[in-house]
Amino acid sequence: MGNFKYPLYTDKIYKAIFKEKADEYRKILKLKPTENVRKTLYSEVLLLISSFEFGFSEQLKETSLKLGRKLSVWETEKLFSEFADKPHWHPLIEDVRSKMASRDLGFRDALHLQLKDYLVPIPKEDFEKFLGSSSRNVEEQLEQFHEVFKRLKERD
Repeated sequence: MGNFKYPLYTDKIYKAIFKEKADEYRKILKLKPTENVRKTLYSEVLLLISSFEFGFSEQLKETSLKLGRKLSVWETEKLFSEFADKPHWHPLIEDVRSKMASRDLGFRDALHLQLKDYLVPIPKEDFEKFLGSSSRNVEEQLEQFHEVFKRLKERD
């Protein structure tokens, strides 16, 4: 399949996990063609993608060695379908879909229509994680402004 196999199987993995191809994800986030999609993904999502990629490549290698030859496109397709449908992926995929749909909507104002059923409220810990020290800084500034408003009110 040559180098064509890399974008093809990247899309298959994205489709299995997110129900959308890499280009669809790029459009939802309004990324430029030069921007790397992976750099926009959350650590949990990247971990699942890496697990998929590594696991599937090992499955391909194992099957190819067992048969003593390269696999055909049809064999590879069948192997991928079987691999992606293994039950141990289901809870991991559900978790990642929920996190991605909710965080992208909450933090990036990006709605994944394919994942709309996975939207859940974003836990406070996620806000702390993604906003980090800047969120504490904003809280501190709000407290300072509150004190300033109180003093201004007392002047009246």
